[in-house]
Amino acid sequence: MLLESPSVYADDYHLLKDVKKVRKWPERIYIGTGTVNEPVKDSARLRALLQAAGLTSARLWRVQQEGGAHSEKWWAQRLPAALQFLFPAK
Repeated sequence: MLLESPSVYADDYHLLKDVKKVRKWPERIYIGTGTVNEPVKDSARLRALLQAAGLTSARLWRVQQEGGAHSEKWWAQRLPAALQFLFPAK
């Protein structure tokens, strides 16, 4: 699962509430954010909830790109690493 620049705050943090209800997770989850115009603390909260739900570092990766913004330019820069994590060579 790729969560690129997620709007965790949307609908009164509905995503964070839903995380607590999930019992079966995807094999791997990647969370990508920047530090400009992005709710960095929100994505950290999301990661903490996923870790509390049992996702280990082998299954969960959060990238916080210093200076990155909520735009296609920054998403494109993070995409290759995200794909390598989500679909590792066998």
